[in-house]
Amino acid sequence: MLISLLTKKTRRKRLWLILTICMTFVFTNSFLATEAIRLWEIHEPTMKEDTKYDVTIVLGGGMITYDSSNERYSFRSNTDRIFQALLLFEQGRTERILISGGSGSMVYRNMSEACLLREYCGQLGYDTSRIWAECESDNTYQNAVNTYQILQDSISDGNFLLVTSAHHMRRAQAVFKKTGLKFDILPTNPIAGKRRYDPYFLLVPQTNALRTWDKFFKECFGYVIYKFSGYL
Repeated sequence: MLISLLTKKTRRKRLWLILTICMTFVFTNSFLATEAIRLWEIHEPTMKEDTKYDVTIVLGGGMITYDSSNERYSFRSNTDRIFQALLLFEQGRTERILISGGSGSMVYRNMSEACLLREYCGQLGYDTSRIWAECESDNTYQNAVNTYQILQDSISDGNFLLVTSAHHMRRAQAVFKKTGLKFDILPTNPIAGKRRYDPYFLLVPQTNALRTWDKFFKECFGYVIYKFSGYL
């Protein structure tokens, strides 16, 4: 848009304006964004109904922070991850939960997500001796390495279940497999649901589409970077 406004040649101005309109349509179109993320997400769990898991691994991802002004926990996104794990815990289908996730921030280093979630679960009455917290990881690679080390030191040969969001599962699964850990998966909170063909979803620009594209590109670029870094 800026180039189309600054250029003086009419033909070039028209071309850049058309490009701007096309890009705006694509990146604010919910149908296109959802179809892109659908190709990337892993939807099917490999969790076995007849298996009791020794440890369910839950990856952090902006689920919780602490509101110091009101002195209370504040939940954000991707909370389906911990809710699904707690349901398995309640049903007796997992013996322990291991939450992996540090602050993920260069500024708020004391806001360890795993530690906050463990404290919150304790306030709800859960037995925190069976809810482990790995509070040092800042990214998915560190999640995998630190979790693997904890499991090797405690339960090296057990049944493990990996829980994370559907759009994050492809990269997370690949990184965890690289460590040599054997596990089943439970993808949560998928972005792409049943296909919609209503005019509003197909044609009307929506800011939510930008967020979907953001998650799509973040995971794609992250996967490529991890591949070149030897993490996968």
